[in-house]
Amino acid sequence: MIRVFGVQAYPHVMTMPPRLIGRAAEIHTERDAQARLDALDDASTAAGLKLGQRYVDPKNPSGQAKRGEAYYSLEPFNAHLRAIEKRARPWLYTPAAIRARRELEEERRWQQAEKTLGGMTA
Repeated sequence: MIRVFGVQAYPHVMTMPPRLIGRAAEIHTERDAQARLDALDDASTAAGLKLGQRYVDPKNPSGQAKRGEAYYSLEPFNAHLRAIEKRARPWLYTPAAIRARRELEEERRWQQAEKTLGGMTA
C-alpha cells in the first residue's frame, strides 16, 4: 500500500474499509496508466511518430519502401501503447466490450459490402 499511495497517505488509507482500499488502488493504477498514455501520445506526436520504430528488412539501402521490400514497423510501439491503454481503461477490454466492438465493425463492413455490391445482379 505504501508503494501505491505513498508514506503520507498510508495511515489514512489503512483506516478505510478493505473493499475501498482495493478499489482505490485500481483507480490509482488507472490514473497512472492514463498519465503514461498521455505522455506517450505527446512524445510520439512531437517526434513525428518515430518512437518505437523497428526496421524490418535492411535489403533496401535507399530507404524507399517498395512492395515486398524493407519498411519500418511501429508494431512494438503500438503493442506497448495497447498494453498501457488496457491498464488505463480496463472497462474497454472486458469480453462484452470487445465483442460489441467486433460486432459493430462486422456490421459496418457488411453494410459497406452491400453498398458496393448493391448495383450488381447475378
